[in-house]
Parts: sequence; C-alpha cells; structure tokens
Amino acid sequence: MTKPSTILSDDTQEKSTVEICDKIVLLLCGLPGAGKSTLARQFIDEKDASFSTALIEYDDLQDSLIIRGEASEGQHTLQAWKSSRTLALQTLSERLEDSTTKLLFLDDNFYLQSMRKQIYQICQNHVIASSNNNQQRVIHFGLIWMDTTVDVCLERNQQRPHPRRVPDTVIHNIQHKWEAPGEKGFVWEKSILRLNGLDSRSMHLQLLQQYLMSKEFVLVLPREDPALEEARVAAARQETQASRAHQLDQYLRCCVRTVARHQKQCVGPANQCRKRLLTELKQKPDWTLVDLEEVFVGQMKQMTASLSVDWDALQSILSRELWTKHIELFGHDVLK
Repeated sequence: MTKPSTILSDDTQEKSTVEICDKIVLLLCGLPGAGKSTLARQFIDEKDASFSTALIEYDDLQDSLIIRGEASEGQHTLQAWKSSRTLALQTLSERLEDSTTKLLFLDDNFYLQSMRKQIYQICQNHVIASSNNNQQRVIHFGLIWMDTTVDVCLERNQQRPHPRRVPDTVIHNIQHKWEAPGEKGFVWEKSILRLNGLDSRSMHLQLLQQYLMSKEFVLVLPREDPALEEARVAAARQETQASRAHQLDQYLRCCVRTVARHQKQCVGPANQCRKRLLTELKQKPDWTLVDLEEVFVGQMKQMTASLSVDWDALQSILSRELWTKHIELFGHDVLK
C-alpha cells in the first residue's frame, strides 16, 4: 500500500505534487441488510463539502429498471439484475473519467473475490499516463466490510419495504458462498476496513473517517502488457485443466473400483472405458461429473452386453459411492 500525497484535496491545491489522488474507490461489501447503504448515505449527508462524493448503489439501479418497465414482475428480475450490473459498471467508468468526483462508493454485496477483482481491474483501465511531467491519474482502492451476522440481516430484511426486501434464501445463499475479503492476500484486498454490524452508526462513521484520513489505500497500478497478461492467464488455465484432469481420473478410477467390487467380470471393460473417457475429456473440457457418470454407464452397458449384469442395481451402487467421492473431490456443487 502507498500513502498518496494528497487525499480528498481541493482542486485549488498546488498541482506540482508528484502524486495527485484523483480518486478513491471504496467497495461496500456485506450481506443484504448488513447496513452498507445506511453507512454510505449517512456519510454523504454529513461529509465535508470540500470534496465531491458519489454513491453507485446497485439495488437502486435495479429498482429503477423495474419501475421503468424494463423488467416484468415475474422475472424480478434476472434481466433487471443483469442490466443493473452493466449500468453500474458504465457509471463507474464515467465517474473515473470525470474531473470532479474524489470519493466513490460502490454499494453491493461483493461476496466473491472475483466481483471485487472486476472493479479493481476497471480502475486499472483508468490509470493513464499524463504528458505533464510523466504524472499519472492516481486511483486508490479499498474495501469496507460491513460484517453483520446473518440473523441480524434477516431481521432487518423483514423490516424493509416490500420492493426492497429479498427472499431469506438469497441471504442464506450469499452467506454460504461468502469469500471473506483479504483471506487469500490478493492485491485488491490489502486495504480493508472491517466494521462490526452491531456497533452504532456513529461508531461506523467515526471509523470510516479515521480510515479515510489514514491514507492506507491500495495504489491502483496500470494493467501490464496485454501479451504478458494473456500468457499468464493461459498458463493458469492450463494448470487448472491439468488439475481437473487429475481429479476426473481419480473419479473414473473410483468407478472402476466400484465395478470391481460388485461385478468382477466387468473390471477389464471398466478400465478400458476409463482410458477412453480420459481421452475424450481432452476434447470435451466442459463435461460435468453428471455427464461423465452417464457416459461411463452407457459405454459399460454396450461393452458388457454379452454378460449377465444387473445394471439397475450396479448403477444405484455407483451413484451412491460416486456421490461420496464427488463431495470429497469437488465439494457440494453437483454440477462441477
């Protein structure tokens, strides 16, 4: 992290400083009902008028799209949800380009690290070199994590007016998938203000003000050469595919062992089937484990047609034992 020489400064301040902090971008992260919007709005209402602050609130954008009729009630809508995300990112880009906004809040759940990374990368796209003394447009980045228990969020959600209320299942689902900021050490998650959702609003405001004055933000660096970035992404993708191939090989070996325990006369065909499927997987990287199991059983039936095999019973055993192996290798997501 780098301390900028000018934070939240007036435009009239001397311009010869090597680093001028044009923007501070803060992501508000937390469950629905955590208190993110309340904090941002209260801060904006009570802030010092010497600098310009903006709030991009995803829920408000979604509600406005529904009100304008761009999404039907029955959809609630996936279309409006997607459109609000697109509009929020467009607004972010516009705010990063303007010369007035100094502090920019983005209010959404941001429960996955990939969501937070996306915003950081957009900021990178707007860090540009200046022809004046090789200066740059400087953007600083941070996260405000409103850490509120799920029970409190559920209670607050019920107190919301109906249009702003989300199903309880959505809150539970986000909590289940929540990736805590900072736990993996990503550069865009090295500056975090973690607030206890049970503390008072005045405490939250005081801590936020202290955080802003500390100047301990992440300095957003320009994106590296596209060719180098593409090569790194390709290497990471190859590594992921190699890891997945190993996991699928383990899965298929489990299939063979299960067949061996219950139908010894089918061991040879099962092993041949495993080798054939590993070759086919190279051409079909998008196959899920459900696809793999169906193809394995289908090919085994063809290869053992001349044998007396109770395939209904064997398939039931396979499904039960492979489900256990599936959880061991891939967790609870049954489609991956």
